[in-house]
Amino acid sequence: MARVFNNTIWSRRADNTPIKMGDLTVTQDRTLFVYSDDYLNSGLPGMALLASPHAWGDQPVEFKTREGFPVHPRLMSIIPGEGRRNIQRRVFAKMLEKMGKPTTPGFETDWEMALMAGANAIGHLALFRDDIQAMKWFERPLSTDVVGSRSKFWKSLREDISLDQTAFDPDVIAQYIGPTPTAGGMIPKLLVSIMDPGQGQWDGGITRPGTPDRLDVILKIEPAEYRDVLTLEKLCLDLHERAGFKVPRSWLRQIDGLKVLAVERFDRGPQGALLPQETFRSVIATGNRSFISNDDVEMDTLPGYLEKLGQVCDLDVAAAKKEFYRRYLMAMLTGNGDMHLENVSFLGGNHGTTLSPVYDPAPMRAWPQHDTRSAVPVDFRTGETWPHAIQRLGIAYGYTPAGWRELVERALADTASYLEELMALPIDQPRKDRLAVIVPDMRKEMQDLLVSGLKKTG
Repeated sequence: MARVFNNTIWSRRADNTPIKMGDLTVTQDRTLFVYSDDYLNSGLPGMALLASPHAWGDQPVEFKTREGFPVHPRLMSIIPGEGRRNIQRRVFAKMLEKMGKPTTPGFETDWEMALMAGANAIGHLALFRDDIQAMKWFERPLSTDVVGSRSKFWKSLREDISLDQTAFDPDVIAQYIGPTPTAGGMIPKLLVSIMDPGQGQWDGGITRPGTPDRLDVILKIEPAEYRDVLTLEKLCLDLHERAGFKVPRSWLRQIDGLKVLAVERFDRGPQGALLPQETFRSVIATGNRSFISNDDVEMDTLPGYLEKLGQVCDLDVAAAKKEFYRRYLMAMLTGNGDMHLENVSFLGGNHGTTLSPVYDPAPMRAWPQHDTRSAVPVDFRTGETWPHAIQRLGIAYGYTPAGWRELVERALADTASYLEELMALPIDQPRKDRLAVIVPDMRKEMQDLLVSGLKKTG
């Protein structure tokens, strides 16, 4: 029997009162979304950048299913990822078992999980089974009280990180923070709230996301197979901040035997205001039916996508292209070959659209399985070297030759102390050894290009 899900999406007004965004229908071959009249009259941001209320009005926003996208790309982030490190997915699976519902792999299971925890997800969308469930959720009392045992919570996380599948107890996680939304990626993450540490200490206490008078964070938990990744990510976040990039606040801690990195959510504004957030991958996948993965686009073509996006929102395209390229250059110089299209997002909906702060800048080339210069392919010209390709891309992203030279000189200066700081970190030697080769090699290539002069482009 073909699947048919009839659900609803809600959001919040500026004063934090709930408002129904519209009705959602998901079938085997398409997603249909229709805005409510109240939402059309509200002036609030739409479901996605390419699905604005102004453009669609009361007509259904339609997305036809294809490989990799069983629903509209903007809704894919609400579905818990299938990686073995997605803690909440395992919590949801346990809850579905208790409800007597099937947990066999497939979209039906994925969507049931999304419906269990679609509220307070990344961005401004809240997915619900129906309007009754939505109203109950918005009317629920919010409290800083936590049910369950903190010690059992952290113990269960330690057992999950150690891959002790027999000892890991999803019930402990669910009891402590509930079936909260998830965030994707290779590193285990939980969306939670904490007391704002400021410049002080944080004792490891957490509450459910959205708790009043608490700070919403993405809690990253270091897995055994990526030992030291959070220490490296914290270094790169601090490095980007010193270089003048916008970055979220973050706190690296050792809590009950686990290394964790709490990163302040930048999709939340003052008093918990919801900020639309959508990945570059989602935007491209919505507008390009041939797109499935990073390999289906090239660094050379991304400026064109930014220009097209600027036609439907008030993104400062010229500034966005230069900012994107500057981040790419920093990734090259720090050994981060993992700057893919889900590691760059847009904030603000169709009005006030900006690039998100820098996030996930860890130098993943420190691990052999991730040793690639660029997660998004580069279309090399005949006989072209990496440095010359990077230079040509800089021109394509809006820099003049002189501006590009100035940018590279600045980036080299901003990262001059990086390797020294990295070597001083208390991390495993293999990570240091790999980056001790990769980082100087990249710096030398760029320095040599500056010395030899700019190659003509065009």
